[in-house]
Amino acid sequence: MASVDVLIVVLLSSAFLWNSPVHGVDLSSVCKGLKFGTYPHPNDCQQYVLCVLGNPVLLSCPGGYVFHPEVQFCVQESQYHCNVTDTTASPEVTTTTTPEPSTTLVPECDHRPSWESFFCDDARRTLVANPMNCTQYIHCQLKVPSNQLCRNGTVFNDLYQDCLPGDRETCTLASVREDFCRNRTDGAYAHPFLCNRFVMCVRGELQLESCPPFYVFDPSAGHCVKGSAVTCSSLLKQ
Repeated sequence: MASVDVLIVVLLSSAFLWNSPVHGVDLSSVCKGLKFGTYPHPNDCQQYVLCVLGNPVLLSCPGGYVFHPEVQFCVQESQYHCNVTDTTASPEVTTTTTPEPSTTLVPECDHRPSWESFFCDDARRTLVANPMNCTQYIHCQLKVPSNQLCRNGTVFNDLYQDCLPGDRETCTLASVREDFCRNRTDGAYAHPFLCNRFVMCVRGELQLESCPPFYVFDPSAGHCVKGSAVTCSSLLKQ
């Protein structure tokens, strides 16, 4: 518990540095009335706000990554379309190009090792979703990229790089059972299949919680520790 207390003190110290508006945004309003939680920055997808005892801590994703509010961690820019508009962007410049003479090209598919390889172009991750079936995925790191099947009762999640319990008709992930906390003592428990989340049981009632980005829940320690949710993927461990 001492390490947890030290972490809270460090985060609170950082929070006081961001207590005033930053670039016209009052971050204190994001955390008003909240003890803990991770939330998207109001107008910058490459940043996020960590709330600690009602105080905001401004943090940034690495280069090429943006904060995804649904999974509450940083993902590659290609995995999440940011809807925030940058009002400081330069005006668009229209240019005129002269079309080059047409030439006869050899069909690209003739040079492809497999049809799956089309979906691996510019992929910066090992696995990509099969756009036609959420119970399948494409392994791009194989010598010949190939389509793979998820085990029964699971769907592929691109962000977690894993096949997780879900509905194959709607492609949505399953929820934690309402009776999860039945006959359990009060405390924090690992989420059934998302390692960056955990379940708080209080008097038989459950409350879903999330670790901050770049942290995962450690069941033996009973709290979040540094780690990546992607490294928990059962598919990447094979």
